[in-house]
Amino acid sequence: MGDQMWEFIIPIVLIDISPQTLLPPALFGLVVELSNVILIASFGKQIDKKDRLDVVRYGTLGQAMFISISATFLFLLQYYKTPDMVDNIFATWKSSLFTIALFASASLCTLFARVMSIAVEKDWVPMITNDEARLTLLNSRMRTVDLLTEVLGPLIAGALPLIPTYNLRLAFLTIAVLNFVSFFPQLALLTSVYDMLPSLRMKEPLEEDEIQRSTCYKIFLGDWNPFANLIRAGSEFVKQPVSLVVIAYAFLWLTVLSPHDVIFTAYLKSINYKEWELGLFRASGALFGVLSTILFPWAVGKIGISAASMIFIFWEGACLAVGGVLIHFYTFTRVLFRVLFLVVIVLSRPGLYGFGIGEVQLCQLGVAENKRGIIGSVETSLTSLATLLTYIAGIVARKPENFKWLMWGSIACVNTGVLLFALWNMIWSFQTKMHSHHSIHNERHHIQLHTKELEDELNGINSMHTHPYFRRRGKQSNPARDIN
Repeated sequence: MGDQMWEFIIPIVLIDISPQTLLPPALFGLVVELSNVILIASFGKQIDKKDRLDVVRYGTLGQAMFISISATFLFLLQYYKTPDMVDNIFATWKSSLFTIALFASASLCTLFARVMSIAVEKDWVPMITNDEARLTLLNSRMRTVDLLTEVLGPLIAGALPLIPTYNLRLAFLTIAVLNFVSFFPQLALLTSVYDMLPSLRMKEPLEEDEIQRSTCYKIFLGDWNPFANLIRAGSEFVKQPVSLVVIAYAFLWLTVLSPHDVIFTAYLKSINYKEWELGLFRASGALFGVLSTILFPWAVGKIGISAASMIFIFWEGACLAVGGVLIHFYTFTRVLFRVLFLVVIVLSRPGLYGFGIGEVQLCQLGVAENKRGIIGSVETSLTSLATLLTYIAGIVARKPENFKWLMWGSIACVNTGVLLFALWNMIWSFQTKMHSHHSIHNERHHIQLHTKELEDELNGINSMHTHPYFRRRGKQSNPARDIN
């Protein structure tokens, strides 16, 4: 919950410092996402290579350290606020120094947070179970927790400045402290899960590169080079059967029409929405998103993971298109239609979050264990790139009166994602194959994922399970080939 409050309060503080421009929150988001686009792939291989508990330890400690640093510079930035900064946050040398330091430390904090997300969501969860129904339920429960924190976080952050003895500075300092303290119970819980599940302590080894590299290659294109790592990760990514699913998901991030988008939040703030109103809007989006954690598992049980995901992403695109039509025929400044537009955005959230659960599960089922970190890092890089492009658009169209162009671009990109996922459904089909452990084709992989079933078989209990895999439509099924 601390992350949600911190992400919510930073653009509020920046727009409070420079209320006559959307440039500071847009530039902040640009720097954070650009650093993730460039650097996240370098961490992906480490997720695949290192012990799972070590990864979450480094991720937790990194977040705790850099959120402390970013909170310090945000405090200094507001403490030394001058009238010249009302339309230019770089008006003085102090404000420029504090702003740059804030952007850098917040970027590293976000990077470590996303490493944690990839490790737990893409690597830990599939090791607990690969049964489709159980995996859907587990992913839905995790998303429920995320959404509940997204509901409570902004509400608390928006309500703090309303306390008579509080101001905005005390509010964000309180949030920073709560965020810092929350990391340690999180690490303790993950450690207990790691200790309880033997499968998490076993890891499929990376495929070693047998090509002997020259000294020149190691100097210029070695693992230290983030751009070389990004290219290598991308070449591995395009081989995956779920690559088009990830690209479709990334297009959903090419939007400012989100209750927690910093540009949208700053825009609403600029047209005199109060902090508690923005918190309520963001919380409402998350609360409606919780519906997806109930509806999506039900839909998967009825029509399967691919069809359910198609329905949910279509709902997201259709809702935003309806909102665009409403605003096209009626002025955006009229209160009724402005509110209706926000209502449509809230109604679209179950579609987005439902498809998000489906995308996660398709990647969990379709990516080999020793490639989950690197493929997850490419996904994060793509979504960061999409978000980065929205911030660039926010910088170009930084005047509030130009927001309508950002709105229409967002609607177009989301519906492009809908079309791409429909194309993927035409190319690939999700299949399962049932067999017993007498026909093991990868013993170590089975030991990790099916320890309980192997124990049952040793005790004389017949143990059968299914393997999920993807195959191209119109081709003969070959699970051993298609699953990797």
